[in-house]
Amino acid sequence: RIITASGDIVIPVTDLSVDPTNVTQVRFQTLLSDSKVTISGINGSYNYTGSPLTPEPTVKFGAVTLIKDTDYTLSYSNNTDVGTAKITLNFIGKYYGTAEKTFTIELNQYTVTFKDWNGSVIETQTVNHGSNATAPADPSRTGYTFADWDAAFTNVTSDLTVTATYAINQYTITFDSNGGSVVASITQNYDSDITAPDNPNKTGYTFNNWTPALPAKMPAESKTHTAQWAADTYNITYNLDGGTNNGANPATYTIETATITLQNPIKTGYTFDGWYDAEIDGNGVTHIISGSTGHKTLYARWTLNQYTVTFKDHDGDTLKTETVNHGSDATAPADPSRTGYTFAGWDAAFTNVTSDLTVTATY
Repeated sequence: RIITASGDIVIPVTDLSVDPTNVTQVRFQTLLSDSKVTISGINGSYNYTGSPLTPEPTVKFGAVTLIKDTDYTLSYSNNTDVGTAKITLNFIGKYYGTAEKTFTIELNQYTVTFKDWNGSVIETQTVNHGSNATAPADPSRTGYTFADWDAAFTNVTSDLTVTATYAINQYTITFDSNGGSVVASITQNYDSDITAPDNPNKTGYTFNNWTPALPAKMPAESKTHTAQWAADTYNITYNLDGGTNNGANPATYTIETATITLQNPIKTGYTFDGWYDAEIDGNGVTHIISGSTGHKTLYARWTLNQYTVTFKDHDGDTLKTETVNHGSDATAPADPSRTGYTFAGWDAAFTNVTSDLTVTATY
């Protein structure tokens, strides 16, 4: 680059057309362009703000980091509105030429969240700045009718939460006394407290409940509740005399219960002899016939088990047999003898006998 009296011009070094007497200064500069410099530090995109965006790059020529306003200046175009913006680098000082870098400006987007009355998310939508969200299908709520949304969602300029609103419904409970006295129906708001009516009456029965069960609060539908009636319930008491009852034996019955076949209980060391309706004497009971009434008291009777204890010699000969009660001890015979041996004892204990037992002499 040659500075002449008439101005700053660029000529190839082989061009000798410049009058040397007119040269006032010779400046050596490097030509830079997009292909010769590295431009970094600029994002590919930026959010639209409505104001000019002026990100500043890092510029390198080889390993040399160039300095803004010393080695280059920056200028921007199309850097306010949505679209593609351009940064132009004009090289100065020791350099000349230009380079360019582009980035996009994107319109802000916002999240519109549609929520139900209980805070649960129905739908989320992403909308551009100034655009409208689209309401989802009307939500439903048990016991209520959808009324509207609690906020407008047009011309959205920020994140927004919109919540569904509802109007409460009314329902009617009707009572079917199933042959009993009349009970008036109830009409009131959903989820309001229900005051149960007085129980109906029906000759020969005790009122049991309503089916379905009468709720504490008004349900989300009109319903009919039917009275249920029960015959009187009777207890069955089992006197087991130390035994354990069979789980299949019921504790109660009614006049409508099918015939009950009584099951045997168990008692360690005893054999069950049957159920009786009295502790002493009385009658044996095997069933409670359908149609029976009244509380029942049953008594289990037992026979103590007995076992045979057999004492044998080394060769299998029986030395003694003894019958003993469950849990009792047998009595050993006199110590046996064996030629060439001394009696050492018995090969098994015979105390607290709980089953038939064979005991053999050892030598």
